[in-house]
Amino acid sequence: MSWSSSINPYNELSEDVSPSYITSNNAVLGDTAINISAPNNGYSTQQWLRIWSSEEFDFDSRGLFDFNISDTSGNPLPTSFRITSAHLELRCNQEPSFGSGRTMFYAASLDAPHNISQATWSVSSTGVNWSSPGADGTTDRGIWEPSYISSSTSVSTAINVTSLVQSSLRSNMTQISFIVSALGIPVSCDSLESSTASNRPNLRIEYAAIGSTDEGSVNITSPQDNEALILPDTLALTSDTTPTITWDELNGSNVEVQ
Repeated sequence: MSWSSSINPYNELSEDVSPSYITSNNAVLGDTAINISAPNNGYSTQQWLRIWSSEEFDFDSRGLFDFNISDTSGNPLPTSFRITSAHLELRCNQEPSFGSGRTMFYAASLDAPHNISQATWSVSSTGVNWSSPGADGTTDRGIWEPSYISSSTSVSTAINVTSLVQSSLRSNMTQISFIVSALGIPVSCDSLESSTASNRPNLRIEYAAIGSTDEGSVNITSPQDNEALILPDTLALTSDTTPTITWDELNGSNVEVQ
């Protein structure tokens, strides 16, 4: 008779495979605006960044933002973790002189090497041009993601950048940069320099962590079928009251052993 059979009736524990969902908020590292009307100006020290594109007014001003991809402790997010959602949060106000209506926000990955404090419409950093002015070349940025639309005069955006952050994490990147444009009613958005800390740009990432972050093995001295839970070095049937568990090259937390 097996050891498990000798203690009937018993109910076998079901294995819990549900992930733990964790939300981390990544504060902006640096930001600026680039403006076609002032192609040599930088705005990295301004409290507000104007974001708006209009063919009718021959105007284009885009926001640039740098973020870490980190966990709740500020450490780089392990590539083994699964990102379930990522949203770029900007606090913006519509400009009242343009009336009321919708603002459509668009984000893309900013791929070209750049220096936020030096970037302008013309250059990514001092002496280095974008491949196309306004960071508009195929090597400057990715394609625009689907828009986030708001009709509110004061809005906290939730621009979906999930696929961009997932792609960066798969490439073992610990930072990500975005370029943001807007159509419709122009907006001014709080920057890193905003006097209200809660209004500064934020990258909200939700990720799932299941068990350990590194592979390894667990060895348990509990009896197998047809074995008894007794000490092996005595003739008497003496119960082993201190079975041990050992592991090899296993790191992480929340590991359950049944």
